[in-house]
Amino acid sequence: MENLFFDFDGTIADSEPGIVNSLKYAVAQLKMKELTESEYRTFIGPPIAESLRVHYPELDDQQLKVAAKVYHERYVTEGKFDLVIFDDFEETLQTLKSMDYKLYTASAKPVEVLTEILNYFDLAQYFDGIYGATEQFPAKTEILNYAMEVTGSKQTNSVMIGDTMNDIIGGQNNAVKTLGVTYGFGEVTGADVIVDSPIKIIAGVQEIFS
Repeated sequence: MENLFFDFDGTIADSEPGIVNSLKYAVAQLKMKELTESEYRTFIGPPIAESLRVHYPELDDQQLKVAAKVYHERYVTEGKFDLVIFDDFEETLQTLKSMDYKLYTASAKPVEVLTEILNYFDLAQYFDGIYGATEQFPAKTEILNYAMEVTGSKQTNSVMIGDTMNDIIGGQNNAVKTLGVTYGFGEVTGADVIVDSPIKIIAGVQEIFS
């Protein structure tokens, strides 16, 4: 069985509005330094705590925790559904499902929120398992490793699909093939295959497994 693990933010959905607006809310509430629009966009995909540490090295651990908490409170109440599923992505999932691939998520978004979003947009039906961040597994490498263990997915039969280097490195750290997408928010290099639209994921997956 061939298994496909999908990132969410920037791969399945354009989730910039909800994430960036929630981040700007936290910045304003806590009087943190403002960032450029391009810097705000780098928060899309990685764990929020990781990105805060990169952009706010002057904050101590407690301050970083407070910032993450304020962000999450705004995101889960107002921001989580403020997104758009990329054009043709549902069709891509339908086609891959009909080709008997096993479809899973491996996202750094909290798993409870991820599940809510996929149900809200009626996409959960296409996935054989939904895996996201937990306290025990907060980062992409750990999330993918856990998802593979639970699903019994073998390295030789699995692909990590995503739009950032977090996704590519997470896949490589788990010794699986990687498929990078360029229509999202990040820049991907070093993936086994790179595509520029959701519908091309189908051919990209076929190329990897050929």
